Amino acid sequence: MEILNINGWETFYQRNSSKIVDIRFTVLAGAEKEESERSFGTAHFVEHLIFKGTNKRSYLDISDEVASIGGQINAFTSRSVVSYYIRIIKMNWGEAFEILSDIFFNSVFDEKEIAKERNVILEEAKSNIDDHENFITEEAVEHALSPNRGHRIIGSLESIASITRNDLVSFINKNYRGNNVLISVCGDVDRDEVVDTISRHVPQAEKSEKEFFSEDVAFNFTPLSVERENLQQAYSILLYKGFGKKDPLYYAQKVLLNAIGGGMHSLLFKEIREEKGLCYSIGAWEMGTFDNFSALAIGTNLSKNNLDMAKGLIYQIVDDVKKKGIESKLIDISKVDYTSSLAMSTETSTGYVLYYAINYLLGNYREFEEVYSLIHGVTGEEIIKVAGAVFGDNKDVLLS
Repeated sequence: MEILNINGWETFYQRNSSKIVDIRFTVLAGAEKEESERSFGTAHFVEHLIFKGTNKRSYLDISDEVASIGGQINAFTSRSVVSYYIRIIKMNWGEAFEILSDIFFNSVFDEKEIAKERNVILEEAKSNIDDHENFITEEAVEHALSPNRGHRIIGSLESIASITRNDLVSFINKNYRGNNVLISVCGDVDRDEVVDTISRHVPQAEKSEKEFFSEDVAFNFTPLSVERENLQQAYSILLYKGFGKKDPLYYAQKVLLNAIGGGMHSLLFKEIREEKGLCYSIGAWEMGTFDNFSALAIGTNLSKNNLDMAKGLIYQIVDDVKKKGIESKLIDISKVDYTSSLAMSTETSTGYVLYYAINYLLGNYREFEEVYSLIHGVTGEEIIKVAGAVFGDNKDVLLS
């Protein structure tokens, strides 16, 4: 991996042997940068509008040109970042980069397109509400975290309806600049070609430092119950406050979560699905991770009459882990599973960028060998320490 400075833009370059090149612009301008309830959803709205036309291309031109060179174009918005990308066969990557850079720097935000896309986003939001598992997950995050970390990325139906063109342009002018932006190119492309292509298609960058979201984040332990009618299953999430990514015990927490609910080898899966047959899926994961803490989740969907039994078994398992730890064989399996999954997920150009480039932008970059060493250096005593801190009180942050 090499970090290049091209026309003042920080550029993450990784050459591999893949015929597919991932090119993208990623910006520190996710949902956490929205400053008021009325503005919730602005980052995601911008993501949609970027593709709706530039000074020289209509939205139809964009889709047709990308399709004509065999590309896949898309974007996503998270709490921290927005990422715009094209995946393309290496022979056509230069043409794809010119299209993506035109979209990123020259979108016009036409009022007619804003009106049409507003309706598209409202329909997307309604689909999210109708998706029970998605709805409950978002309810859990919104309830547990302070507003700027927890609100729905897409926004509310009310905020989506109220966002104006001026709001969108102001958000871009404030956030889409300088070192808030990371250009990335990953694939079998020559370094000199990358430098030449990017330098011809991007303007000179304005000098500015990365602007991270700095508000203190609170964790709300107040229990919440949500009832919805005409559903076949209940979806239950137990949320816990865990260690942040800057904490020395963060990687012990990774191993703990894997052992408890990281797959077929995990304690929850073996006991609640395989032994008792109470559910189809169950797992434990990081729902949100910040510098000073993380929101950890244990979740399952199952028939309502099995809910109390499953809850009791979950509490029993985490209590046993708090008191006795995890047997060394399962610890070793979880270490190998975590590091192998990471290696597999980063084998493709896109997988590599999604993990390494975005973590670089967020200030969390570690080479695989360092992560491997940290994971495999975790001890049983550290896992007991993490379990005691994380599962010290069993609290139902959300139960549906």
